[in-house]
Amino acid sequence: MKEALDSNPDEVHVALSSECPDERNADNRKPNRLAAGVPVIDAVTEELFGFVRIEADLDRLIESQLRDRFQATSRLFVLDNDCRILLQVNRDGGRVRENDGKLISSITECWSEVLDPLKRRGEFLDDQDHAVYATRIDLVPGRYSLALALCLGDK
Repeated sequence: MKEALDSNPDEVHVALSSECPDERNADNRKPNRLAAGVPVIDAVTEELFGFVRIEADLDRLIESQLRDRFQATSRLFVLDNDCRILLQVNRDGGRVRENDGKLISSITECWSEVLDPLKRRGEFLDDQDHAVYATRIDLVPGRYSLALALCLGDK
């Protein structure tokens, strides 16, 4: 969060776990986290006093939402800025971990047609057979985003 300390008082610095120190859980895998921080400036001296940081465990947050809302027979991918898989859920609603950190293009052939519209418009819908839907969530516009891709078919 050094960038948060170097920021202007009005700037929020956001980092995904890929940019955070390498912390591993008991099963030796890196947790997917999202952290945000802002500097705290002394109102009188205008000197840096400290910073406020908040962190979220993306796996837990998304998995709890999926348990409550996800009931389609499909696969769901959560991707980082580089289109690496942060989280994958299979057709049975189970978490798939063997693809964590891999580029989505390495496990699905259709991603090349999804990527350009997703970058330009923030959304992709497969107009032919409606087998793929993807949307981009901009955490910090132009810098950090997550993508959610729902694959209903075998694509």
